Amino acid sequence: MPFNYRKKQTTRKRSNLDLSVIKNALGDIDQGKSIRGVALEYGINRNTLRNYLRDRSKLTKISEQGSQFKTSMIFTIEEEKALVEYLIACSKMNYGLTRQATMQLAYEYATMNSKK
Repeated sequence: MPFNYRKKQTTRKRSNLDLSVIKNALGDIDQGKSIRGVALEYGINRNTLRNYLRDRSKLTKISEQGSQFKTSMIFTIEEEKALVEYLIACSKMNYGLTRQATMQLAYEYATMNSKK
């Protein structure tokens, strides 16, 4: 009997960190409060605070780029909706595309619109 891979049902949830909350938390740590106490007070993971304490240049990267999802977006919301509508229309006409064909279509759509 062949083995069928099953993806885990629970995945990590990444929260979007607010820049002002992190700056306030780092300010409290600079004033002498403990990292653990500040982490509990602001609801931020203790290790995340340690990472930002170690490398404060990450704060400028967050403020310039925004959240992780927005920086990795290739299509605008409107372009993505148009692509989704096209794929739905294809599937309603019994011409559903495979995952590979959909990826190829998205790549061609991005190159035609001069996206990266």
